[in-house]
Amino acid sequence: MSAKGRGDRPGPPWVIGWFGQIRCRRSFEILRNISNRFAGDVKIVTAGRPAAAVFENFEALVSESPHFSFFGPYRNPEDLSALYDQVHFSWAIDYFETGTNSRWLLPNRLYESGLYGAVPIALRDVETGHWLAQRKLGVLLSDPIEQSLLEFFQSLTAGTYIEWSAAVAGAPRSTWAHDIADCRRVVELITSSRSGDQ
Repeated sequence: MSAKGRGDRPGPPWVIGWFGQIRCRRSFEILRNISNRFAGDVKIVTAGRPAAAVFENFEALVSESPHFSFFGPYRNPEDLSALYDQVHFSWAIDYFETGTNSRWLLPNRLYESGLYGAVPIALRDVETGHWLAQRKLGVLLSDPIEQSLLEFFQSLTAGTYIEWSAAVAGAPRSTWAHDIADCRRVVELITSSRSGDQ
C-alpha cells in the first residue's frame, strides 16, 4: 500500500481504517466480508490492540483475509497521522455492547479520523450517527449494515468521496479536538464550582 491512500487519487481501491481497541467481532466479519465481496476494490487497514477475550488469534484471522491488513499496536498520538493518511474512511461502528454502550458512545476514532481527514462511517440511529448528522459530516448507514455497506460501495464515486472529504477537512478544528484555551476553561469551571461549595 502506498504511504498515502487518499489525496489526489481517490479509490478504488477504497480503504477503510479501523484503529484503536479492536473488540467487535461483528465489525471484523462485516469488514472482512465487504473486502472479499469487492475483491480488492475495498481494503481494510487495522491497527491497535485486539481484545483477547473476543479474538483468540486476530493475526491468524487477518492472514486468511487477502484484502485485510493488521499493523499491530501503535503510539497515540505520534502514529495517528501516518495511520489515517492511508485510508479514505474510518470505521466508527461498534456492536460490542449493542443496545447499551455501543449505542451511546462517541469513540476516539470518530474524533481522530476527523482531525486527520478520514471520512467516518457510522450507523445512523446511534449517538455517533446523531452527532455526525447534526454537523452534516460523515457517511451514515442503516441496519442491516451488510446490505447498506454493499449498496454504498456499489454507488460510490470519486466525486462523492471528494465532497465528503472536503466537508470533514473544512470543519473547524474544534469539532475534533480541544485546544489549551478549552482545557483552561474546563479547569476554571471545575475550580470555581468547588470554591462555591465551600
